[in-house]
Amino acid sequence: MLGRFDAHVRSLRSPRAVLTGGNLVAQGISFFGGLILAKVLGASGRGDVAAIAVYNEASTRGFALGIPAAVGHHATRADERDRTHAEAQLLGAAARLSLLIAPVGALVAWLVFTFALGETSRPIRLLIVAAIVATPAFSTVPNSGRMILVARGQLRAVGVITVVQASSRAVLYGAFALAGGLTATSAGLILLGTEWAVAAVTLVVVGVRPRRGGSARPLMGYGMKTVPGSLATLTNSRLDQILMVPLLSSADLGIYAVAVGIAFVPINLGSTLGLSVFREAAADDATRRVTSMRMIQATRWIVAGTVVSCLAAYLLIVPVYGEEFSRSTWPAVLLIIGSGFAGCASVLVQIANACGRPSYGSWGSVSALVVTLVGLPIALPALGVVGAALVSLVAYSLTAVILFALVRRDGLVFVDPASVDDETGPHQPTGVGAGPVGDPGAPRTDPTGDGRSRGDLS
Repeated sequence: MLGRFDAHVRSLRSPRAVLTGGNLVAQGISFFGGLILAKVLGASGRGDVAAIAVYNEASTRGFALGIPAAVGHHATRADERDRTHAEAQLLGAAARLSLLIAPVGALVAWLVFTFALGETSRPIRLLIVAAIVATPAFSTVPNSGRMILVARGQLRAVGVITVVQASSRAVLYGAFALAGGLTATSAGLILLGTEWAVAAVTLVVVGVRPRRGGSARPLMGYGMKTVPGSLATLTNSRLDQILMVPLLSSADLGIYAVAVGIAFVPINLGSTLGLSVFREAAADDATRRVTSMRMIQATRWIVAGTVVSCLAAYLLIVPVYGEEFSRSTWPAVLLIIGSGFAGCASVLVQIANACGRPSYGSWGSVSALVVTLVGLPIALPALGVVGAALVSLVAYSLTAVILFALVRRDGLVFVDPASVDDETGPHQPTGVGAGPVGDPGAPRTDPTGDGRSRGDLS
């Protein structure tokens, strides 16, 4: 009994568990940062800050072109004897590609500023433009560096970086609020400034300077396979808020931002646990026993997180945020259920990527894209924020179902269910970080190339 307990405790100290815990802590801190914004700025100001965050994330995902994911993929396969040189060349190739993307970012920023922001105030418009223009330099390359850390197995460093970014942002929100200087504009500056500062810190932690000599073709070859899925995922997760900026009021977007911010637990669990499967899935044998075990363990945690989050949202939104945000309750419950499906989809995407099928994530997301594109124009004007949440729920659930069908069809999970049942019996530790004692963890990879979750709207 004591031996089993000791093994379970040690498994919870693994890099996988540290990364999972770090991401959850960071999202929890972001939740409190969002709470500060809601309390001080009200629904309208919260909506203005959410608009900056939405476009910041949209540009990060849209202009990444799968480059960070490709860097992680190739860094995982680098020769240990020449790893530093290979990593430097990968970063150099990512930097060259980001420079090519920069003019497109400037054009998109001008189009958004001119046509897509409705009655948003000029300071908020300028911050949105800054977020879009700065994406190649302050997002694509640093996220490529983060994927190199993951490929090395330095998951603790990734977890610490994530917590530092969320903590510094929340502390600054609180300090400005106490000083009476927290406005939507100052909050937007804090949001972007902390992200750019942490991007620079990430490159310092990687400790590798970009070098010439690496070919960009392998990165584009792998990355472009993820682009349809990345853009479809972006559309599924952010189009509702992007459309709210010109079509609804800032207060409506603020109401929805609170709902989105509460829905982070299931999708963040799925994202983090899915990332940790990558190396094991790539090395698993034909029975797919280890991969199937990880899938079962991740699903259990995601379901538990979904149930707890739904109860918390239903019972606590009004007491915590105030009556102004009472309309956030049902959108939050619907989004939490949807994020549970999205979390399971994240695990399946990592399994497919590890087994050389990066296009599967695209297929699942593109299928859900149809639901989003058809559903939002109907549901958003008719039902407002509740309609947007319903469309997201249907889209996420469809993605998960399609991905599971594809992965199961190809025998990437549950090839031998009997062996999986044996391994997941009561004698095995389960949960975050469960696995053999001394398990070094596994690298993170993300087909969107940004390492974010839907809940990061602060």
